[in-house]
Amino acid sequence: EDLEARADYEGAGTLHETKMVRTHLLRFRETGTGEFLPSDPYDLNNPFEVKTKFNLNPISNVPDHGAVRVPVGLSSGKLNMMTTMLSVEELTPPYICRSFTTEENYSMEFPPNVKVTRVPKNINFEQGGTHYQSSYIQNGNQVDIKRVLKVQRPGAVCQAEELEVFKAYFPIFLSDMRGQIFYE
Repeated sequence: EDLEARADYEGAGTLHETKMVRTHLLRFRETGTGEFLPSDPYDLNNPFEVKTKFNLNPISNVPDHGAVRVPVGLSSGKLNMMTTMLSVEELTPPYICRSFTTEENYSMEFPPNVKVTRVPKNINFEQGGTHYQSSYIQNGNQVDIKRVLKVQRPGAVCQAEELEVFKAYFPIFLSDMRGQIFYE
């Protein structure tokens, strides 16, 4: 995945970046502006990392009380995409599976006239080779979110039983991805 990502983000910082940003946001039904800040894709001696900055356009103007999910924005979207991938009914074993770590960090800032009233509960889950942790820290109108998923597989080829064990954890990821920040 590291090598694939290096090729995907090679156009960051060029004229192609505006299209990359627009295409990425549209994949998750979002619009706005932003930039990708990748590490050097040609430096194979260090892990590849992509940081981003983005502003999303409002999707609604709801007076009074409301709730908003944590947007995908310009993150990899891997955690969000897992909520649909894991719902696949059947895979023909054996299949390719990987060990990986995915970390997403967000800082959501709400306008001064909006009061954040509730954030999702933190999660710390570990079983077998799967560890998922999320935290939501509210400081006034700013909410800092951190989500980390680490999956350590015994090999690169998995059997159906391994998918079923992993799918058992699915409700934890799904509930966190659908968690909402409430405001008034």
